[in-house]
Amino acid sequence: MSDLEVAIRELIARYLAGDIDATELNDQLPDGWDLDEADDPGATELVLLALGFLAGYQSGDRDEDALRAMLASLITHTVEVAYEVEDDLATVLASRAAETIQAVVGGDSSLEAGFEREASQSPQTEHRTTRALPDLLETH
Repeated sequence: MSDLEVAIRELIARYLAGDIDATELNDQLPDGWDLDEADDPGATELVLLALGFLAGYQSGDRDEDALRAMLASLITHTVEVAYEVEDDLATVLASRAAETIQAVVGGDSSLEAGFEREASQSPQTEHRTTRALPDLLETH
């Protein structure tokens, strides 16, 4: 994670802590020129998501509680683990302290809804994969 991305996460954390308001957060986030100059894809993505959430709040499409939940999801659900190629990933992950995030997941996974009974293999990884995209506002 770059220094710029860390600084942006800290700025969002200041908003979530109540140290600054939404307008100040919006004003202090890097602008497009700064992001282009930094050439940092992680920081750019983080800023664009935060600005999108702020725009929805400022236009009245979401309330501040929803804004806080969405911004919190940007900085609290990130796990980054660095390890040597020779190390066993399972051993590395088991050695790290982990936070369990419970998510409420609902939906219809029946055959009638278009889901298959048989598991399939990813053509790219040749492994069975499952992907869940929880609603950010439903995550606990």
